[in-house]
Amino acid sequence: MISVLRETHDTPETVARSLELAGGINRFREPNYRAVWGWNRLAWIGGKFAERDPATGSLLREVIELRQEPKYPAVNRWHIEKWLPPETYGSPRAWWAQTIEIEAGRSIPALGPYPALGEYEHCFTLEGPRGEFVQLTPTVAEHIARAIERSRHHPRSAGKRALYDREHRQERAYEAWAYDLLDDAVPAFHRQAFVTVVQNNRAMTNRVEIWLKGLLAAAISGAAGGVLTGLAAVGIDPQHFNLQTGIGATFRIGAAAALINAVIGVAAYLQKSPLPSGD
Repeated sequence: MISVLRETHDTPETVARSLELAGGINRFREPNYRAVWGWNRLAWIGGKFAERDPATGSLLREVIELRQEPKYPAVNRWHIEKWLPPETYGSPRAWWAQTIEIEAGRSIPALGPYPALGEYEHCFTLEGPRGEFVQLTPTVAEHIARAIERSRHHPRSAGKRALYDREHRQERAYEAWAYDLLDDAVPAFHRQAFVTVVQNNRAMTNRVEIWLKGLLAAAISGAAGGVLTGLAAVGIDPQHFNLQTGIGATFRIGAAAALINAVIGVAAYLQKSPLPSGD
């Protein structure tokens, strides 16, 4: 049988005292903040557990039970925790309704019993910038205690305001840098994000109206020429094109000629004036 040896450490008395003075105590006369070693911090967990042979990995048995396991993956680090009141977790009835699991016909509280005295939750892990181990000394505890004191006397709204101000300063610094870069690249800008060109909207509207009228006149002129082509067909072939029995054929050839001539007239106009003049 293989037994797991856990490296346990008690919180130094000076550290516990510093955190208690900084964070105060709760209604149960316990400190609001505390430091705990990872291997020492156990939490309830319930469900079905598979026990395997360490040598072969084969399944030995499955056990349905409630047991305590390390709460944090970083078991070889110090952790700072903050106490939360029982009402944070809802009512006992809601707790049982949300955490009960059924395994093989048995009801197992997946997160253990209801925290009637509140519970300590994770604030941060004491480690270096690269995740290296940091020893919990009285000096470190003093810095933590000062940070806790500042957070207690610093309103949350003021903290949010400070964040907004910092973001605003960063945005303005970036804008200043961007304008300086543009000034160096194109001195004619002189800190102007763009150059505005003012146009006479009324004059532009008049030019568009003139252009549209010309386009319509070209279409009408071409269509009129097509009608004349239809009437000319009466004189060329009166047997088929006339205003009596052949009136339908006469209208059709006149309409087709009018449409073709109108398209030709519009195309000729667009070739000469493709867009309204901007002069």
